[in-house]
Amino acid sequence: MWNPSEWQYRGEGNKHLVLFYNGCSTDLRGKVIRLQKLRSDSQAIADESLQDARRYLETLEKVFAPLLGESYVQHMEVIELPNEFLVEAALMTHREKNFDRLSTYGQLCDDLLSGPVAVEIKPKWGFMPKMDGQKQKTCRFCMHSHLRGSHSHYCPIDLYSGDRSRIVKALSALTITPRNNFRVCMNEPFTADALHTLIAEIIMTDPILPNLAELQKSLDELDIERIWPMYEEQKDQLQHLSIDEWARAVNNFKSGSHRDDHIQRIMEYTLSMTFKDCSVMICIGASADKQIEWYFDGRWHSSTYSVRVIDLDLKSVDNIDRWYELDQTIVQHAVKSGLNRQCENTS
Repeated sequence: MWNPSEWQYRGEGNKHLVLFYNGCSTDLRGKVIRLQKLRSDSQAIADESLQDARRYLETLEKVFAPLLGESYVQHMEVIELPNEFLVEAALMTHREKNFDRLSTYGQLCDDLLSGPVAVEIKPKWGFMPKMDGQKQKTCRFCMHSHLRGSHSHYCPIDLYSGDRSRIVKALSALTITPRNNFRVCMNEPFTADALHTLIAEIIMTDPILPNLAELQKSLDELDIERIWPMYEEQKDQLQHLSIDEWARAVNNFKSGSHRDDHIQRIMEYTLSMTFKDCSVMICIGASADKQIEWYFDGRWHSSTYSVRVIDLDLKSVDNIDRWYELDQTIVQHAVKSGLNRQCENTS
């Protein structure tokens, strides 16, 4: 069943390698495998890698689906792969190998890039915090781009704005400088203008971006400047959090309870950081489950589409020290360099 010659390289990140099926099996057609990379100093052995794979699925089910909605979370199943397959898979990497081996257990899921058109957007931060000073003038993404010396004209606040012209402006900027925030896979011809019009209409119609922005903002009511001192006091109680503890934090958030609990606030902030770094996959046609009418080039068109939120790897609360240091570096650089970019907030 697991013939490595029937699988091809799709892409990779820091933690995972993705392969797509290109064989004749009807059961596997339209599927991808997500494999975890392991380093020599990793403690993950076979049993631990199985636990990691199951933990990821459990996190999707108990933590992210209740917040996003079931329809936006990708269904996956854990599979065990033979060593011969993993060896061949490791050889498929398209860049310098940065891992020692692949996990024995992977996740099998639908290939969201198999349809006529698929667009992956990593929108980043969709709100500006209620903090005085530079944070009320310039959004986090634009300040971070300034620190990096980036010349991108993309501003996430435009994409989240709900204003058609600003959304198209954001999509055009992403097309010019996509970096790791924008990827298009087209198996059918689409002009850039047509694609931007269609994707803008989907963004205007589907609630996913407003929901993401609201989750980011509501889970991060206090900003890292207030969260960090709480973390310094409570970090000893935040080790090895279980999925059930995360699920309780989600339930508390949804019910509006425990708002004075510092551990609850720290966990909420960590969830917000996960949503600030996830990707939205918009697939046109194929197994799409929604329909949309859109106007372009003097006539109306009808398309089917689906939306999934991917890259939902739950962040660790251990990152809070690093997030605070980065936040201070980004803001201080913007202030000292006299950054005068004004991002038009939508809230």
